[in-house]
Amino acid sequence: MEILLTSAKSETIRRISTGLAQFHAVTLTDRYPVSTDLRFVQSNLNHDAETNNLVRNQKVIIHSLEENSRTSDSEMLDIAMRCTYNLLFASVEEKVRKFICISSLTLMDAYDEEYIVDELWKPIPQTEPSVLRYHLAELVCREFSLEGNIDVIVLRFGEIVNQHHIPPRTRSALYIDDAINALNMAINTNNDKLGGKRLFHIQSKIPNAHYHTLSAENTLGYNPIKRI
Repeated sequence: MEILLTSAKSETIRRISTGLAQFHAVTLTDRYPVSTDLRFVQSNLNHDAETNNLVRNQKVIIHSLEENSRTSDSEMLDIAMRCTYNLLFASVEEKVRKFICISSLTLMDAYDEEYIVDELWKPIPQTEPSVLRYHLAELVCREFSLEGNIDVIVLRFGEIVNQHHIPPRTRSALYIDDAINALNMAINTNNDKLGGKRLFHIQSKIPNAHYHTLSAENTLGYNPIKRI
């Protein structure tokens, strides 16, 4: 299946793209040049013909807000709002089947650690652009989802961690292979099976997990591997 992933500058996205490339025809894009073995197309995701050409003939768009450490606050917010809108608008025009936005469970971190938080809880976005950007992107995705012209799925990822080391303070560890599994399940899930659900929490099975993944498991078939 033809799949486009944004934010190719991100090491996490490059690792994810390598995993997905085992099953799909993957194209990467970013506003800056990237060295990769996969197909890469540079794009600023503006509201123009270039973005339409980028998404044309793609079956699924996976939009990530991950950036490198030098990305400014204004760039973060620009990608979250303007670029997300432009990408969705072009995807609707080019009749792309599905749009998957990778959000973050940091939107829910303001809740007390004693609570087990699921998708029905409202996000509590912080003012830091590094967190606020996810909330803004989710709002854009929600509006396009309500219009019904494209299938939109939001996956709130936990903190990507090394398989052999989980930071002691993390509340939402996510191994890279579980992230790839979740995306692959979202790619292959038919719209009818979603039953109106468009938002899913994604983290690995770790002791004292802070976020439920039952909705993703029951609806998408997400199957995190228990390692500990």
